Amino acid sequence: MQPTDRRVKVDRHSRKYAQVIPLAKLLLDGCGLSVSVGGHLGSSFLIRTPEIVENGLRAVLCGALPEFKVTKQRQMLGDTGLSMNPDLVINDGLVVGDIKYKYLMSDWNKPDMNQVVAFASAFGSQQCAVFGFVRSVEAQQPRAVPVGAIKVRTFGWVASPELLPVDSAANFSAKVRDWLLPLSDAGEH
Repeated sequence: MQPTDRRVKVDRHSRKYAQVIPLAKLLLDGCGLSVSVGGHLGSSFLIRTPEIVENGLRAVLCGALPEFKVTKQRQMLGDTGLSMNPDLVINDGLVVGDIKYKYLMSDWNKPDMNQVVAFASAFGSQQCAVFGFVRSVEAQQPRAVPVGAIKVRTFGWVASPELLPVDSAANFSAKVRDWLLPLSDAGEH
């Protein structure tokens, strides 16, 4: 912690956390909060988990797909100071992807699709995907769609008691590999 932490201002990348700033300031001031229901006392603290999930999925793919370079990269948009920051860039833009910290539904979430298509456009990729979670092996996911010259699809990690995490990782990685191998052989980009 730094003394300046009390004066933090949210920017456009962190504005969704503006609501928790007052709570954070209370915690920094040493004011504890408690929650109690009946005779039970509870407490908690905040930790950002999306980055943990993103790093975990990237690590699983890196380990399972050694023939591919799996990174997180930034693409500056000219000299505007703006950038595109997909969570996954495979083989320097052969494919880009965005990891969503939520369950995928059977239909497309249009903002998610638009975001990953914008990432693909910035990186010159013809293929992109939204990576998220599904509730079962049989869960229906959005079908692949073309958006101009860019093909968009989804991959869902099965987050369910029906599969051990190691089996979910293997299943997820195998599906991603099956998608990537023909693309890398064809030299798409």
